[in-house]
Amino acid sequence: MRSVPPSHIALAIAANDVILKIGGLIAPITFGLVFDNSCLDKGSHCGDNSCAIYDKPRIRNTLIFGTSLVAKLGTIICFVIASYYIKKVPILSVLEKESVLEKESDGKSSQDSAPKTTT
Repeated sequence: MRSVPPSHIALAIAANDVILKIGGLIAPITFGLVFDNSCLDKGSHCGDNSCAIYDKPRIRNTLIFGTSLVAKLGTIICFVIASYYIKKVPILSVLEKESVLEKESDGKSSQDSAPKTTT
């Protein structure tokens, strides 16, 4: 949230929440597809259409390497995009402006409270 202007923080939080919820919907579908595609023998016992034998090495390789690789690439892409936009936001200049404004307001209040001398 450091790279978001203060007027857009609410929108950024909402967008983050939507992205996380979409990810929560995609994960069970992805794992279901992995298990359905690795089925070797679909048994139709008593009208049940469940899988009788799974290809365990295929499940292992798909879940460990495939899913992890996709997640890692997605993370790297998001990191690159975020670092690009963070570099554009002048975070230090905003902080410096705030400190200058605080110093000015402290200076004005001390000048107002100081007794005036006349010559």
